[in-house]
Amino acid sequence: MKKSHKVKNWLIGDLVCLFFLLICALMLSGCTAETGQDETSTSAGKEDTVMTGQGFDGTYKKEEGREVIYLAGGYCHIPVHEIDDVAALIAAEESYEKPSQEQLRKMLTAEQYAVTQNGDTEKPYTNEYCDTFEEGIYVDVSTGQPLFRSADKYQGSCGWPSFSAPIYEGVLRYSEDTSHGMARTEVRSGVGDAHLGHIFTDDPESPNGVRYCINSAALRFIPKAEMEAQGYGAYLILMND
Repeated sequence: MKKSHKVKNWLIGDLVCLFFLLICALMLSGCTAETGQDETSTSAGKEDTVMTGQGFDGTYKKEEGREVIYLAGGYCHIPVHEIDDVAALIAAEESYEKPSQEQLRKMLTAEQYAVTQNGDTEKPYTNEYCDTFEEGIYVDVSTGQPLFRSADKYQGSCGWPSFSAPIYEGVLRYSEDTSHGMARTEVRSGVGDAHLGHIFTDDPESPNGVRYCINSAALRFIPKAEMEAQGYGAYLILMND
């Protein structure tokens, strides 16, 4: 569900390198990340801005009692001539809002509601997106907020959709889960605060060792070919790597 509203401070911070790259480009100069630096290069007559530094190395860390997943790839690389696309992406992130419980009961199936609102787990292997590898994005079924890309989905053997990273750092929330006699880290959506699944950091099947084990019932898949038509055109910029 989309509705314009003021962006919360934590959501703005969660736009990670895209937000900072916008600032850097507008200043037309290199800027320094907390523990990294920028550099510029020229390609086909156009200047590009590159940001490197802590927060963009795809690692899993704990900071001040919270767990953080950083973007994979080592750096974010957004050409200056694509800054308008970045601004559109930021504007798109401002439009997501959590529906009321009454609205959620009407818009979600019984299984979707049980998983996202009550923390249930769907059956493994037979769920909708376990074996889906078409190019596109996966959004929160309760709010429509993009959470994962097909580029980060891999064939895991756990029985649920497996991702090595979120669409970008900050769109997810993390909390300790000690239910069922286990110590796990729960993954929830940033805007909707919907239960998605769990994260593990020791998966040999994952390209970076990190596995987001996510319930299909918590997601809605948007094929790349339909992203523009369904209102996700701003996110096509994230599909190019």
